[in-house]
Amino acid sequence: MLARCYKSGATAYIGCTVCRKWHDFQEFAIWFAAQPYWDGADVELDKDILDPLNTVYSPEFCSLVPRVINQMFRNTRSQRGRLPIGVCVAPWGKGFVARISKHGKQVYLGTFSDIHEAFEAYKSAHKAYCNELADMHDGLISPRVIERLRRYTLPLS
Repeated sequence: MLARCYKSGATAYIGCTVCRKWHDFQEFAIWFAAQPYWDGADVELDKDILDPLNTVYSPEFCSLVPRVINQMFRNTRSQRGRLPIGVCVAPWGKGFVARISKHGKQVYLGTFSDIHEAFEAYKSAHKAYCNELADMHDGLISPRVIERLRRYTLPLS
């Protein structure tokens, strides 16, 4: 976390900081061990699921989540060109294909003549997947993350 913010130079972490308290590893370790899912085999520390604009690693905003949940939110923030997330041009340029990544596998949602229909199919599938992940992890991860999954909606494009 400290290296990400202060040494990595990665574009995704420009402007990110770590709260003063967590500069002390023991303070961070105490917080970490008290969190739901702290011992998950695929546990990841996330700073911006609860607030997508957050840039500070701190107890108020951070959560420990399974990789699949962290990856799902990371995918919605990625750069993807002119097309909405989950949509690509169909083969031979005839229409638009909608796909979603679920549990690490691509799922075909259909081919559509209209880009907006393709994106609506993706949004619907994404909402259902958020609820599926919330159901699967309810009681295992922070209730704040479960709530975020249940109320999450995608940006307009």
